[in-house]
Amino acid sequence: GNASVNTVIDYNTYDVNEDGKVDQLDITRAQRFYGQTTDHKADVNKDGAVDINDATAVQKYIAGIIKSFD
Repeated sequence: GNASVNTVIDYNTYDVNEDGKVDQLDITRAQRFYGQTTDHKADVNKDGAVDINDATAVQKYIAGIIKSFD
């Protein structure tokens, strides 16, 4: 099936892999860094830890449920 993709015009917190769009690959990258604090880009909610909340935030962004943490 076709996955939803949000194109990024400027810097976007949810573009974890920095490829210019927010999609499933960003969720996967956030999940890859669970439990770590070294990959700040995967810590999309900026709470100091990469966890399920970061991957969930990217999913919600893709679905249009949230727009930003600002």
